[in-house]
Amino acid sequence: MLLFYLSLIEDSSQHDKFEEIYHKYRWLMFSTAKEILKSKELAEEATQEAFIKIAKNIHKIKDACDYKTKNLVVIITRNMCFDVLDKEKRHMGLVSIDDIEIEDTVEYFDLEALEMQSIVEVIKMLSDEYRDIIQLKYYYDFNEKEIADMLRISHAAARKRLERARNKLGKLLIERGE
Repeated sequence: MLLFYLSLIEDSSQHDKFEEIYHKYRWLMFSTAKEILKSKELAEEATQEAFIKIAKNIHKIKDACDYKTKNLVVIITRNMCFDVLDKEKRHMGLVSIDDIEIEDTVEYFDLEALEMQSIVEVIKMLSDEYRDIIQLKYYYDFNEKEIADMLRISHAAARKRLERARNKLGKLLIERGE
């Protein structure tokens, strides 16, 4: 399977970095997926999809052993799990959370004026879905198109999810008096 992932990487100088990520994090990714999906088969599917995303975005990863890389592979894996769950729900005729419109009521606020520690504490309070998209955008510096591709959602859905995450973050900051 490793050879398949390596074949997705155009720049052969990135192969060693991917191999290191693969060997270092594959069990963490699988166990994360299995904990969420409660199924070995679905966890394998989510982990494979996560490795494909990592291979396609390997150029964005600086160091395989960096804590940021560990966090990123967990975020990617978790989101692939949500994608697998979403497929299962659609298969059973249920509606995705992205199909539900939520009224956005938070006004624009200046994040730069707030203390970083306060923001980090509030970000930790967000749901995984919103925390992940905020991290992908502002911590890992992915653009909306890259985020959409990574999360396997449309560009419009990524934009909307990011907007909702920012609004939720704003509401939490306002509630805390930040």
